[in-house]
Amino acid sequence: SSPSLFQALALSNGKEATVYALTKGGRELSENLGSDDIARQLAAYIRWDRCDVCILQEQSTLPIRLPSAFIGSVRTLAEKLRGRVDRFVLYETWGRKEGSPDQEANGWSSLGMTQSLTRSYAQAADAIGAAVSPVGQHFRKVYAAHPEIDLYAPDLTHPSHAGSCLAVLTHYYTVFGQFPANTQALALDEATLAIFRSAVEA
Repeated sequence: SSPSLFQALALSNGKEATVYALTKGGRELSENLGSDDIARQLAAYIRWDRCDVCILQEQSTLPIRLPSAFIGSVRTLAEKLRGRVDRFVLYETWGRKEGSPDQEANGWSSLGMTQSLTRSYAQAADAIGAAVSPVGQHFRKVYAAHPEIDLYAPDLTHPSHAGSCLAVLTHYYTVFGQFPANTQALALDEATLAIFRSAVEA
């Protein structure tokens, strides 16, 4: 998974990193303000520990469908976590691959989704003074210029291994301000790695 990949990449580059992930498919940020199991885990974690960097990711299409609700959830969560989190990063996701059922049902394109996501994540980041990890923009760059690299799983929505690696490299660059010297943990071929580096550092 991306959290374990990020931790492995950080440790192999001499960074002290313990990654704690609270994730569930289709989950909305607002659900972390409720009282289900994951929300209770979050409350317990922030009660007993501090977090250097907190990465927030919204359900994939909500920032397009309901941008004001997304920004509101980010504001409220950030307020809840203030004092326990040193730095917030928003995980900007990507437009789905052309041909996905969601796109066809809503009249979206991959580029249009990416542009809408970029806009919503930038507004949410401004609202709380956070950084954006621009994974969606990097997906678009590679998807457009290098179609031979399949960033998507067969469902045309979730990332392939290569897509997860691009996300992890983007997070690493956002958090640490540099591209990792040691990338063995990702098990990428040199050509793909060079393309990803160009996208991330651009």
